[in-house]
Amino acid sequence: MTVTWTSGYSIKEALPFVEWGPKGGHQMLSPAGTLTFGRNSMCGSPARTVGWRDPGYIHTSFLKELWPDALYTYKLGHRLSDGTHIWSKSYSFRASPYPGQDSLQRVVIFRDMGKQ
Repeated sequence: MTVTWTSGYSIKEALPFVEWGPKGGHQMLSPAGTLTFGRNSMCGSPARTVGWRDPGYIHTSFLKELWPDALYTYKLGHRLSDGTHIWSKSYSFRASPYPGQDSLQRVVIFRDMGKQ
């Protein structure tokens, strides 16, 4: 499971991570990578001109070795340089089903939503 979120914290200000585990079970920590991009990273006009907005910092963490069809909870965290933590609310998801198991699957597909 990949968890991606945005914040206003660079890695110089706070270390991002995800606290997660089986619902009602032991919770683990997974670190998150952080990246950002600026106007000059874009391919050109109109991407870097029309409606440009700073994206902040994009954090991504990978939750691995999930049990099929199990329910998990997670929350996003940032450990600030003074040792305190910032937390999101808790979220939940069900892991992918066992191979061959019938189940409803939903997907979201999107593409570049640039202005023409």
